[in-house]
Amino acid sequence: GFGGGVLPREDFAELAVQTAIRCARTADEGAPPLRVVRVAPASGGRQQLTERPRVSYDSVIAGPKFRKAQGVVRSADWSAVLAPFGVVRESDPADWRRLVSVSGGAARW
Repeated sequence: GFGGGVLPREDFAELAVQTAIRCARTADEGAPPLRVVRVAPASGGRQQLTERPRVSYDSVIAGPKFRKAQGVVRSADWSAVLAPFGVVRESDPADWRRLVSVSGGAARW
């Protein structure tokens, strides 16, 4: 269950940012008047992490050797983690820098 453990402030900040950019913001998008998200560190195999290449300005303009040396990062699949809260934008599979509408922008509850 929940309890114990410490959630690093960097992880909490990332959760807040991802919630703000991916979930519905207005009533037209389906946002509720109030959204409450309980946060606790994942434990017991509940972690939903995916591995992807580390992406930064340098890795984008550099060559393949530099990108390989940068390694990978383990990160949440934010669309999956936040799905119960009405994700309306997700990462564009063709361009990691862009967010695109999910199903025409309709919120999923």
